[in-house]
Amino acid sequence: MHLTVIVHTPPYSTEDLDTAYHLIRAFVKRGNTCTLYLYGDAVIAVNKNTRPSRSDRFIPGMIGDLVKMGVEVMACGACMQYRGMKREDIIEGVKPAGLATLGEVSAKADRLINFI
Repeated sequence: MHLTVIVHTPPYSTEDLDTAYHLIRAFVKRGNTCTLYLYGDAVIAVNKNTRPSRSDRFIPGMIGDLVKMGVEVMACGACMQYRGMKREDIIEGVKPAGLATLGEVSAKADRLINFI
C-alpha cells in the first residue's frame, strides 16, 4: 500500500509534522511505501541551516531519518523560493517539486492524509 502525506503547517509551531513523522515510520515499518510532500510553511522543516534550541527537536534530522527509511520526501519549490530557500539549503535526499508533482503523488496514493 502507498500512503501520501501532505503537511502544510509550520514545523515548530504545531505538532502536525511530528504526528506525520510517527505515522509514516509506523507505516513504512509494516512494509508499505510512503511519500511526504511539504507545502507552505512546512518546507522550513527541510532547511539544513535550522538551529533549534537544545530543548526542542531537530526536525530536519527527523526528515532525514525518513529519507534513510526510503520515504520519498518532496518540498514545494515555489514555497521554498517564497521563503528564501534554495536547493542547497535543504537536507540531502529531499526533492524540490511543483504542484503537478503533488497531483501525481496524490493520484498514485492508496491513501492520502493532509495536515492543514
